Amino acid sequence: RVVASCGCTTPDWTKEPIAPGKTGTIKVTYDPSGRPNQFVKTVNVYSNGKTGSYVLTIRGNVIPK
Repeated sequence: RVVASCGCTTPDWTKEPIAPGKTGTIKVTYDPSGRPNQFVKTVNVYSNGKTGSYVLTIRGNVIPK
């Protein structure tokens, strides 16, 4: 399960189970519409593995046209 901190951040991830030792992909898209300047967003990744959950942080700077 992958959960974004707000509606402007959209995660897409590997939906099928990932076997131990194998990998999956998480793609995060940020919609900068009406949000100029710097941003910091988080995405929580939940797992049933030994390490549990992770927090991914994306940072950037939106330059207005």
